[in-house]
Amino acid sequence: MEFLRTIARKISRIIYGVYLDYVYYRYGIEGINRELLKTKIPDFVLVKFGASIGEGTIVYHNISVHAAVKDYSNLIVGKDCRILRGGFIDLTEKVVLEDTSIIGINVSIITHMNVGESELRNNGYPNVTGPVCLKKGVVTCTGSIITHGVTIGEHSIVGAGALVSRNVEPNSVMMGNPARPLKYFRSQDRIQSESK
Repeated sequence: MEFLRTIARKISRIIYGVYLDYVYYRYGIEGINRELLKTKIPDFVLVKFGASIGEGTIVYHNISVHAAVKDYSNLIVGKDCRILRGGFIDLTEKVVLEDTSIIGINVSIITHMNVGESELRNNGYPNVTGPVCLKKGVVTCTGSIITHGVTIGEHSIVGAGALVSRNVEPNSVMMGNPARPLKYFRSQDRIQSESK
């Protein structure tokens, strides 16, 4: 019976893949973005259209990808990561999640700031872009926002609702708007608590 379920799952993914090819042909990557919001297998969709996702990573449904030019190749996710529901990922520049990183519920990762065609552009506000990198073991909690050009150091925690606009040192706990360090862990303390 399990064999038949496996075959049925593979066949349904093949059919879904053909449907996604049609959507891409007809509507481009914006059509795939709409499908990504609805699908129950977002990791399949992301990988099919160029994202790199490591083994053991789980991508929950209802995530939104913005500003992907032609595919999702700017998304690189390591092993055993989690991308939870409601996440917003801007792929104007690269977004890298190293192994065991977690993007919490409704977290936004923004790789560009664009004032569009408003008068602000004429007044000297340039478009600004930059990659975002979450190093190994980073946890971003519910509703936090990570802006362009930020690297969050290994084993750091970004608290709920925090706005991170500057690089974060490893082993930090960041809270607030703008995010400020609340606490630093020494790596020995973290290792001791993990072994208990």
